[in-house]
Amino acid sequence: MVVRLRLSRFGCKNRPFYRIMAADSRSPRDGKHHEVLGYYKPLPGQDGGKRMGMNFDRIKSKREKEAEGTYRGSPSGI
Repeated sequence: MVVRLRLSRFGCKNRPFYRIMAADSRSPRDGKHHEVLGYYKPLPGQDGGKRMGMNFDRIKSKREKEAEGTYRGSPSGI
């Protein structure tokens, strides 16, 4: 079983919200997951910036133990 870090889409039409999750590689995009590791809001807020929050300690431990990052679900430099 390969664990991957991936983005899972939430929100409504034209207003996406993503959660960064550790999930089995065989599960669908919005399917079962092991752990939520952060979030990403691509739409600009009132200040004009995008929002992103990650639990770097948990991501590092997952990457060291078992997880592989997907192209979009893996933050660079970790």
